[in-house]
Amino acid sequence: KNLIFLFISGKYFKINFRLHLLKFGLIKIRVELILTIIILTVIFILFKKMNLSFSFVESYERRLLGRDEISGVFGYFFNMVTNGLSPLLAYLAFYNRKYFYFIIPLVYAILNYGFIGAKAPIAYVFLMSTIGIYNSIGGNRTILLLISAVAGLVLTSFIELIIFDYSHIGAYFIRRMILVLAQLNMYFLDFIFFYQDSVESFFLGNQIPGEIDYLIGEIYYNNRNTNVGTITFLMELGKRGMIGYLFNILFLIILCCFLSYMFRISKHQVWNAISIQYALLLLGQSYTTAFISSGIGFSILMLCLFSYKKISIKNYKI
Repeated sequence: KNLIFLFISGKYFKINFRLHLLKFGLIKIRVELILTIIILTVIFILFKKMNLSFSFVESYERRLLGRDEISGVFGYFFNMVTNGLSPLLAYLAFYNRKYFYFIIPLVYAILNYGFIGAKAPIAYVFLMSTIGIYNSIGGNRTILLLISAVAGLVLTSFIELIIFDYSHIGAYFIRRMILVLAQLNMYFLDFIFFYQDSVESFFLGNQIPGEIDYLIGEIYYNNRNTNVGTITFLMELGKRGMIGYLFNILFLIILCCFLSYMFRISKHQVWNAISIQYALLLLGQSYTTAFISSGIGFSILMLCLFSYKKISIKNYKI
């Protein structure tokens, strides 16, 4: 739904921002180099702050420890790199045919699991690199590709279930992508329309002290430390009511118009990739968190500042 909304917004709402000077960045330094320096800096700091362990059993403990150790300004910067800059570099490495740079986000994603037990960054890196490969060979139906991939996973898990009477794909992928998300949507809807029975909460949002992310965890999972997120539209409706919901839609329309404008003047698929990356983050974060804390805004800034132009094969250098 997020992908379809962003696609329609970018296609049918067009604004001429008159920013042609940003076509391929203001500074003629390759953005891949800048992203590499930033990611390596974060890795260096992580080695000084955290212990490295790849134990699957201790992954949850590492995640809780990461919440305490990775905080403040560095915490924001860490999230920006993990959810924004690292997947962006993975995409550019294949789309711009600078394959060497793929090593950086891949190593970072693996180390990320070793430091804080997070598996999602590995999936983000491989997903964005796959989209980069698809776009680099002329593919331009990325949304259809993603829908086909999900349908393929569902079919494969069904076949696996029939043959082995259990599906690992269903347990680890389908459940998290579809079933858990649907359950969280129902929790948020129940909280918005039934837990808070007032007109004020509907228009202005949550009237109970505390962040709605943790309130949902406390009420429905009986754990006040559980941070629960779902699609941005429901989160915004729950947090700030109908007024916040409308601001959410307005912001997304303006942002999609800007991304669409940058694609029209540059003809570079990275702007469509940023849209997809943002849409995927919106499945579990508010639009402000995904834009600021998860680095989508910072990624856009990097592309506006530094050169990302695709080099032809005959002139190609690593």
